[in-house]
Amino acid sequence: MKAILKQLKYTKELTTTNIIFNTLKQQQLKYCSSTKQPLKNLTVAVIGAPNAGKSTLINNIVGAKVSAVSHVAHTTRTFANGILTLGNTQFIFTDTPGVVSHHVGRRLKMDNQHIRTPKRVASSADILAVMTDISFRRTKDYIDETVLNILNEYSDIPAILIMNKVDMIKRKEDLLFLATLLTKDRQKDEWGYLDYGGSSKFREVFMTSAKDGEGVKELLNYFMIKAVPGPWYYSQDIYSDSSVEKQISEVFRETLLSLFGQEIPWQVKQETVLFHHSESAVRIHHKLTWPKKSQQRYVSTKLEELGKQCTDELEYIFQCPVLLTVDVSQKNKMSKDDLIMF
Repeated sequence: MKAILKQLKYTKELTTTNIIFNTLKQQQLKYCSSTKQPLKNLTVAVIGAPNAGKSTLINNIVGAKVSAVSHVAHTTRTFANGILTLGNTQFIFTDTPGVVSHHVGRRLKMDNQHIRTPKRVASSADILAVMTDISFRRTKDYIDETVLNILNEYSDIPAILIMNKVDMIKRKEDLLFLATLLTKDRQKDEWGYLDYGGSSKFREVFMTSAKDGEGVKELLNYFMIKAVPGPWYYSQDIYSDSSVEKQISEVFRETLLSLFGQEIPWQVKQETVLFHHSESAVRIHHKLTWPKKSQQRYVSTKLEELGKQCTDELEYIFQCPVLLTVDVSQKNKMSKDDLIMF
């Protein structure tokens, strides 16, 4: 519970930046003096096509909920940092929205931030981890051209390939063939990119099942070797740089997508009206506002199930009992500021 309260303190009290920085500095000095080991860090940008398993991988590595996970494509709408501190090394794993072209983004009515985030995040990373769903027949033979453009633009940043969902491949010998195919440059003809190939820029290839943790240990060992001397940017107790409100919203977003899928729009206003924590429990009142009355009624039919699933997930995150109440409402003529991308 004490560690959770520290997390709440760092994410909730945004006006205490100087205090946080000084505390972090003291932790680093104390660690260095006690272990005689230099501090290290590594920033990894995880990019790839929608539904490749990027959020699942980062949640698995960090050991906590950083981003929402669902079967619906484009679940991740903006970037989020998952933080893992092991010994003298701190890792920052940046989860990014599924990479799409501007054409596809406009067709799906995505905002520019969603489309540009993977490229922007890649520019400040130490390693680019390109993730692909090796079980999806339509895309398993090639790396998306938008991803290739990012690799080419930031060719000075080391890149690795993560072939995910290997547990769904029955013929394991197919994995070696696909690994060879995806580490060869994808060629073009007069019509554009061919429908097979990847990039020769990948320095390593890893095969994982992010859902059950297969291959994650080997991946983390590689990151440990690649870490460079440098300061920590977060307290060793922090696992995400998202605020408490953002974490609660992510839990609701994942649960809503799980319960309703594509039957409801991606746009909804979420507001944590009340958040109060004590030594024994956390009390939360969360409000969901929809632009249409029919959407409000539809969500209300599963309100009890929504509340139960969210409560279970929030109790896992905060490691204590959660007293959750949910208000589902509707508002006419909602503005763009009201319609937060869902």
